[in-house]
Amino acid sequence: MKREKFESIKNTGLSRLYRVYLDCGTNEAGEGAKVSELFLTSNQAVHKIVKDKVTETKFHKINGGEHTYNTFKKRIPKVISFLTM
Repeated sequence: MKREKFESIKNTGLSRLYRVYLDCGTNEAGEGAKVSELFLTSNQAVHKIVKDKVTETKFHKINGGEHTYNTFKKRIPKVISFLTM
């Protein structure tokens, strides 16, 4: 993620948000792809910024998780459960 986007997130007021859920698979771009590692790292950095602004924030790293409909379909119940607590 470009530095400007991180700065934008840092400078944005998130006080209207009550909960934020982020997750990321370790194989988002395919097994062994460098971009998967970079994507995970950037998502973790976003989470670090957001959790200081929104009390109810959760990040879940999904080992082997891919950027596919079937993988997302399996995770959505956990997302909805967290957001509607």
